[in-house]
Amino acid sequence: MRNLKDIDINKSLEQKKLIYPEKWFEKFDSLCVYFFFCIVFIMPFLVYFDPYRNKIKTGSEYYLLFIVSLISIYGIYRKATEKCLSKIITQNEKAKNKKLVKEYCEKLGYVMSQNSKSTKDLYIFDASGFISMRPTDKTCRIFIFDKQTIYFTTIRDNFAGNPPVLTTHIILKYDLKKLVLDSHGKS
Repeated sequence: MRNLKDIDINKSLEQKKLIYPEKWFEKFDSLCVYFFFCIVFIMPFLVYFDPYRNKIKTGSEYYLLFIVSLISIYGIYRKATEKCLSKIITQNEKAKNKKLVKEYCEKLGYVMSQNSKSTKDLYIFDASGFISMRPTDKTCRIFIFDKQTIYFTTIRDNFAGNPPVLTTHIILKYDLKKLVLDSHGKS
């Protein structure tokens, strides 16, 4: 489990990425994820360039294997950038941004984490993933509020291994932009 309660908000805003004390297990986990995706990237090449493969019976499935390589490259990229904060500049005040984000996340079934209740500019929302096997596995949406700007990221926080979030961050960014534009139009 990640130690998200000790996020340094000021350093995170300066460096535009989440800064918190990492345990040795998290660093080892990252290496394991990189290793796994590298193996997945290499496997289609080994299958395609096998010298004992019958090239006469080669079908389109060999070419489809390269899609697996592309997905693994994207997985490596997402793991490397999962702590980077995305930014949305709004015309709303900080209090209204907080209210909008809180209502949006609660509507989707996310629960505010105990870690974020002690700070006023950091919200952490947790939800169990749809493919999780254990109730401790969750997806975290982390928001940092600064004046008229919302910084956010989405990470997985599992008990054993933290695979990267592949698409949720894109949907979140789109929804937040739409939410902020709609709220500004209403005010």
